[in-house]
Amino acid sequence: MGWFEKANFYTDNNVWALGLALLVSILLAASATMIARNRDLGAGIIAERTGRAKAAGWLRSIPALLWRTERGLFAGWLIGAVVFGGVMGSVLGGVGDILKTNPLYRKILDVGQINAANQTMVLSFLGMYLGIFVALAVTAGVQVAFRLKRDDNLGYLSVIHAEKPTRTTISVSYYCFGLLAGVFVLSAGLLALFFTGNTVLSHPLPLKYLGRLFAASVPAVISFIALGIALVGLWPRLSSLFWLYMGAGLIVQIFRGLFDLPKHAGNFTPFGWIANVPVENVDQTWLIVMVVSAIVLFILGIAGYRRQDLSL
Repeated sequence: MGWFEKANFYTDNNVWALGLALLVSILLAASATMIARNRDLGAGIIAERTGRAKAAGWLRSIPALLWRTERGLFAGWLIGAVVFGGVMGSVLGGVGDILKTNPLYRKILDVGQINAANQTMVLSFLGMYLGIFVALAVTAGVQVAFRLKRDDNLGYLSVIHAEKPTRTTISVSYYCFGLLAGVFVLSAGLLALFFTGNTVLSHPLPLKYLGRLFAASVPAVISFIALGIALVGLWPRLSSLFWLYMGAGLIVQIFRGLFDLPKHAGNFTPFGWIANVPVENVDQTWLIVMVVSAIVLFILGIAGYRRQDLSL
């Protein structure tokens, strides 16, 4: 992207930037061709190392098996959340300086009022980012919960069903791993967002706002994932509707002002219930609703999976 910017198409027309991009493209294409010719069919660039002759003892449980199979995906989500949080946090410095660079506001407001207004604007942006990070964390967690349905359909769990672990143990392992994955991804993203933002803000935000973010977003993530868990347990064929529900809630919450929708238009999902955070504390009523609904939906998901036929 930097090379195309240096081209200055409408002023200098620096052709060397395009030539450099073309040269690098040719070199990369040639390298890819050579690598593809020398690697085994269906194998990666780096050859797989020889595994252990016998499995480790800690792999005898369902949670350990899940960790072994899902750790790559989990690590990818964590890294992505940290990078995304750092990028979004670096933008907050420009948001906080909008009023300071406006001569009109500098004339009618004193320094304290400008700083207070800047902080409110930064908190409003954090509230918008919060919905996005909740969506990322929910996606990471629900992927694991939905993996239970996929593994069942593909027959991967048939051997486990024939052994000692019960269906309750299997479902609880998948569901709890999904919940933990969602919470960890959310935590990584919010911490990166908050502390990166504080490094670029002239007046760093107090830690109480980070507490507000967590107090609102963790129950929201858990309630969302619990809904996905209930769908997997009760109506696995309808589980895809979860993405429509979450996507609609996120779009309505982010673009509510653009579409002139009512203030409470997004209250059909947890996104609307935490819309005022961190400018304000999360509403206690909605907090109780999220916690209670998460517990009920989690139990329904476990009970529903116990009653399912195999490979439903």
